Order: sequence, then C-alpha cells, then structure tokens
Amino acid sequence: MKTIPLIRNLEEKNKVYSTQELKNLGFTHYSINKLIANRLIEKIKRGKYIFTNSELPDNLIVQQLIPSGTFCLHSAAFIYNYSTHVPFEFHVAIEKKEKYTLPDYPPIKLYYWKGPQYQLGVEIIKYNSHDIKVYSREKTVCDFIKFRSKQERAVVNQVIKNYLESQDRNLNKLHSYAEELGIKTVLKQYLEVLL
Repeated sequence: MKTIPLIRNLEEKNKVYSTQELKNLGFTHYSINKLIANRLIEKIKRGKYIFTNSELPDNLIVQQLIPSGTFCLHSAAFIYNYSTHVPFEFHVAIEKKEKYTLPDYPPIKLYYWKGPQYQLGVEIIKYNSHDIKVYSREKTVCDFIKFRSKQERAVVNQVIKNYLESQDRNLNKLHSYAEELGIKTVLKQYLEVLL
C-alpha cells in the first residue's frame, strides 16, 4: 500500500486529523478509506480521524474535537480530584452561539454558556503531560453551586468540601467569582455549613 510510507513520515500520530489535513499530507479519499478498512486509522466522526495506534488520551481527543471548549463541572472536579465520581461523559462548556457535531466516542456533554459564565476562570493546565483548557478550581466550585439543582447534593458537598481542604484554594478568588456569577449569598450559606 502506497499510503504506508506517508504514515511513517507523519511527525504527529497522536492527534485528531481532519480530512483536509490528511489530503494536504498526500492522502486521497481512496487511501483514507483504505486506511480505515485496514484499521490503520479510525473515523471518530465525519471528517475527523485518529490513528489506531495513537496514544492520545480521550480528554485530548475531546480538546482537539472542540478546541474552543473548556472542561467544566464533573470533568473539572475529576481533574482536580475534588470528586470520586468518575463522569460517564466529558463535560465541556462552549459559547452559547457555537455548534459542534459530537462523535459517538468519546461521549461528550456540552453546556452552552455565555458571558461571565463562559469566560470567567478559564485556565490552561498540564494534564497527562498535555495542555488542556479547564475552569479554575474556584470557577468549578461556583459552577457546582450555581447548577446545584441539577447535581446530586452529595457530589456538590463533596466538591466544595474537598476544595476547602485543598492547599490550592483561594477564598478571595472564590468570593470574587461568586459575586460575578450572582451566587454570593448561596456560597456564603454553603461555607457557613462546611467551614
């Protein structure tokens, strides 16, 4: 197969490729289909492919599929070890006006946020040796409080309690975010109970 030398010459096998990127590298539609048939690449959604032997973790696949997305809620709490709840799907916030077609795998739950809810507290951190976008610890706590009616009470309490016990906490930033998100009074109630 003539595509094998093309694959060997690729510098980056651990990334999600679009059809156009593969074509720019010398692959044709025919050769792409042949690679899929021979299980050398895998189609993860329309126009997006990953090499079968890729060692790219699922969260990096999600980040590459949704580059403007930020890991939030349960995914962020899991990253910070604030929750023992392992999310079944990746929780990702995008701007309300954006549109993405989701793959069958990995499973992703999108949150359509706007204004400060979307923009506040976005950080780029190292996770599994890769850069990912995730809401800060304080923003994650605020999100759990803001959307507490849609979360299990035990999980919300666990996230807040683990944050408060963390050495990385920044209560000034937490109060500032809570004020900006309109949940300052509710945060105060939680802190009175848990502190």
